[in-house]
Amino acid sequence: MAIIHEQIKAKIEQHRLWIQSNGQEGAIAHLRNASLHNADLQDADLYYANLSFANLSCADLSNANLSSTNLNYADLSSTDLSCADLSSTDLRYAIGNMREVKSMHFELVSVVWYYDAEGEIIVCMGSQCKRLQEWKTSDRDDNVVQDGDPNRWKSLAPILWQLLEAFPPVPWKKSEVQV
Repeated sequence: MAIIHEQIKAKIEQHRLWIQSNGQEGAIAHLRNASLHNADLQDADLYYANLSFANLSCADLSNANLSSTNLNYADLSSTDLSCADLSSTDLRYAIGNMREVKSMHFELVSVVWYYDAEGEIIVCMGSQCKRLQEWKTSDRDDNVVQDGDPNRWKSLAPILWQLLEAFPPVPWKKSEVQV
């Protein structure tokens, strides 16, 4: 594992103080665009941290608390997220690790899917995140496909549902997943 740069270590330490003191001390970790490739962040408490656009590829985030963390546009490729808490995590436009967080990116739509704390699959398409069942019951959504063509959504949706069901994410808390 790579050595974490001293500035980033200091921000993570300040974040730990912020969490422990309920915001009275320390500061929220703002690690937007941080290069954390191959970083050892096992058991890290990154609750509410901003890791948008961060390069977390090949990092060890096993057992980390990522609840309410901003990971939109983050690169999670080959990241170890086993037993990491992903509840209420913002994963829009992220590149998934293809285990706990799956992703597909196309010219007109980005799709990220993962389990939530209740054991339901959350699907983020474009800027929207909903439970898979909610997506399936919507007739169309002009904001998902960037060209806004409703006919494209009607033809795309059934294919997406088949792909998402054929390639489910790995539950991050197996005991809470509803089958």
